[in-house]
Amino acid sequence: MAQGAPASLPVHSNLHYTENGQSVMLGRGLWLSRPNARFTRSALDTQRCGSVTHAVLEENLGTTVLLGLRLRYLEDLLIDVETTVARRDPQLFNPDAVIVPPPDPWLASVPSDKRMSSKELVAVAERFFAGIVIPSDSPPRAPMCMLRQNGVQVGGGNCTAGSAAERFQQLRYPVVDQETGLVGAIGLGHNYIVMFLFKIEEGTLINIDAIGGVPSAVTGW
Repeated sequence: MAQGAPASLPVHSNLHYTENGQSVMLGRGLWLSRPNARFTRSALDTQRCGSVTHAVLEENLGTTVLLGLRLRYLEDLLIDVETTVARRDPQLFNPDAVIVPPPDPWLASVPSDKRMSSKELVAVAERFFAGIVIPSDSPPRAPMCMLRQNGVQVGGGNCTAGSAAERFQQLRYPVVDQETGLVGAIGLGHNYIVMFLFKIEEGTLINIDAIGGVPSAVTGW
């Protein structure tokens, strides 16, 4: 993206690329501003050849954007590119809070004897969304668990969604990183596409970060 060179990527003939729910040609949309990455954090699913990344990008005109990015490869070729782009908002936009100096605690490996299966990790994320409707269904949460959207703490504290939350629609869990205990989830809330990263250890929510861009009635997937 920084070089504006989509031709350098090994692309599948059935590539599907969306930006904020709309189909876009690879090399268009956010690519046109040739953004450089100031910070990235990725969950890697080696079983499904996919990833979910949260990134802070600097565009060529000096503006900062937050990017939620999902990739999937098929036979070593890029076939899925799904993005949600968040630009400056007077209430929910603090990219500096997303950036952490290394080592990033989100990427710390879970000891092998304490790792959960993909199914177990997704079940914890599912309980978070269930708890939006029925709070008693929420999973265990670490004392300092924080729910942030676009770098800004939201909800009722301790990783609760708060009274303004609504049931998420079109939820998917395309990426699970068992080594780091990260789950990538995507859905529609308040007519925004939101791309989540959950940090989970031993069945407990440690932190939740979300990136949501412009309003959309569909995810495009």
